[in-house]
Amino acid sequence: MTTALAHPFAPPPAAATETRTYTVSFTTPAFLGNAHQQAQWRTPPFKAGGAVDAVGVEHQQAQWRTPPFKALIREWWRIVRAGELLGKGADAKTLHRCIRTEEAVLFGNAWIKDREGNLLATRSSVRLRLSSWAEGTPWDRSEAGKGPRVSVPGASTGARNGFNAFIYAGFGPLSTEDKVFNPRSAIMPTADAALEVSFPTEHETSFDRALRCIQLFGAVGSRSRNGWGSVQLAPPPAARLGPVLARWQDCLALDWPHRVGTDEHGALRWRLKRPVENWQSAITEIAILRKRINLAVSNPPGVASERHVLSDPVTKNSGPAGGPNARLASQLRFKVLAERHELRPTAFHIPCAVPDALGAPGLMRLQENAWKKVHAAIGADSKWERAK
Repeated sequence: MTTALAHPFAPPPAAATETRTYTVSFTTPAFLGNAHQQAQWRTPPFKAGGAVDAVGVEHQQAQWRTPPFKALIREWWRIVRAGELLGKGADAKTLHRCIRTEEAVLFGNAWIKDREGNLLATRSSVRLRLSSWAEGTPWDRSEAGKGPRVSVPGASTGARNGFNAFIYAGFGPLSTEDKVFNPRSAIMPTADAALEVSFPTEHETSFDRALRCIQLFGAVGSRSRNGWGSVQLAPPPAARLGPVLARWQDCLALDWPHRVGTDEHGALRWRLKRPVENWQSAITEIAILRKRINLAVSNPPGVASERHVLSDPVTKNSGPAGGPNARLASQLRFKVLAERHELRPTAFHIPCAVPDALGAPGLMRLQENAWKKVHAAIGADSKWERAK
């Protein structure tokens, strides 16, 4: 007997739901984009693309949209769910399949089939509503696009005046061409919108944990791992993290982000000791710490090194790790938190193994030592401390 299938665009069966409503804003500029990469609040997914004006300049404008937030919820729901399942004794080798199936049923899918090959397509039972679709603010090329020049001892920048902090932390949306800043726009920290999130009641605990993770760790848009697009929710979610945390060395058993690392001192999460007054100072502090971290690990030219463990590709040192098209996003991420009328940059480690595709000879053996050096470098920085 074959199970009757609902039309793929039919609403899911009625079920008890929970709704959370927040005022969402950013503590740093968020490079979100519509179909033309124009900054704007709206609901369709983030997509690449650009609109070209009459003189051939490609404009990149940000836009408020719900799919970035839905993608952010999915990302942290996966991490939360991984911790919950592992805590119940799930097999780590098949964990990704369990989560992928649960995610497909919860967030919608067009790939699951029954035993007879019939498509079991479903719509998402998670609903998001955003109050504003406002467009973002273009950067002032002569001012906003030019970050402060900073220097770090031991850095070889090729310039007497150090490096541009904004470019270092935001290369791409803040790239330069012929010494002119790319005309990308952003959702600025002065903007906010009402965000409503609805989900099935049976998943309430997981979603509340995911929303708490977003408050502590979440960011969206280009270069969000470096603190750009840091999301702020009000009122702040208060769920306990619980299974989200795990000993960082144990996390190296899987090659995908599934938990926030801990050591004998607690979560691998640091914060700037003294809060700063504005996002410009917050991004600058993040850029300086990133440079210090990159200098703390070995980086011999032409070979796979500890520096390739942190992220790949490495500027001026492609090495043999995965070939010229290899990509490895950094496991060390940054978030800027709002504290009353000030901002607090934070850093945190979501450890996982180097994927097999990047497993150049010796690279996987380097990963534990590389991250020990990173943790020690942050701990030795007098401007940073462990977050409570």
